[in-house]
Amino acid sequence: MLEPCTVVLDGDEERSVKAEVYFAVPTENPGLPSRDYRDQILRGAREWGLPQDYIEQDLETIETQ
Repeated sequence: MLEPCTVVLDGDEERSVKAEVYFAVPTENPGLPSRDYRDQILRGAREWGLPQDYIEQDLETIETQ
């Protein structure tokens, strides 16, 4: 669900900006992600230098459909 909201940026000078933020809506039995989606998450995790043990133990083991 996309919601318009105001976000306060913190930095040299605090300021507000308008943004659309995605809020997940919990559902029962949402199903498994596709292999392509999991692989995209893995590419992003590696690109951003997330810890290798987290990638191997948590992300690579995500079950897919």
